[in-house]
Amino acid sequence: MAAGYVEKDKTAQTYMLSYKIAYLNNQIHTRLGLPESLTEKADELMQLLHETTYLAKWENGEVVVHYIAEGNQAVKVRSLYVGYHEHALLHALGRAVLAYLTPGALAQYWASHEIAARTPFSKGADGIKRELQFAREEGYAKDQEELEIGLCCLGVPIFQFDGSIWGSLAISLPSTRYRPSPDLIVPLKEKAAEAAQGLGYQPTLGAKLFQKQNL
Repeated sequence: MAAGYVEKDKTAQTYMLSYKIAYLNNQIHTRLGLPESLTEKADELMQLLHETTYLAKWENGEVVVHYIAEGNQAVKVRSLYVGYHEHALLHALGRAVLAYLTPGALAQYWASHEIAARTPFSKGADGIKRELQFAREEGYAKDQEELEIGLCCLGVPIFQFDGSIWGSLAISLPSTRYRPSPDLIVPLKEKAAEAAQGLGYQPTLGAKLFQKQNL
């Protein structure tokens, strides 16, 4: 309270975060150091689809949420937060990354992360493997209420200059608006491709470099 980050609601007799907390949030984003070209693409996608949009990065063996552009729909979801790295096997944001790891890195992730069902719709190991295969074949990942009841997600990979996975771009939306259709998937893929170009990724060259690294 002395520093101004917490205020007391005299009516409810509870404490709340003040608007000054935004300063700390800005410091986190500065420290994370995401290229502005990436956050711009997330913001553009949110303005285009009006759904909450996420950027996640593969780092230190985890899929970590680095940026969130809050949707402007009347009904929106806020399950994840900057720094979130749990249950990547259950949500599209994580699957869009894990599907493109090298076989060794994926095996290591499986070995070190327990699959914990979060909802009655959460898939087990076999179902998750099918979802990862689907993501590799279709170029996008999906989940429908596997992380939280009422929450769905669509995610696409972002590659970097050498063809390896950098992270993912995803949207979350209520199950009432969920539809894995071209009007959502095409803009997702386009913005992810633009983000990858900002990281120096060229599809043909990147694929060759990535294959060479994994021989």
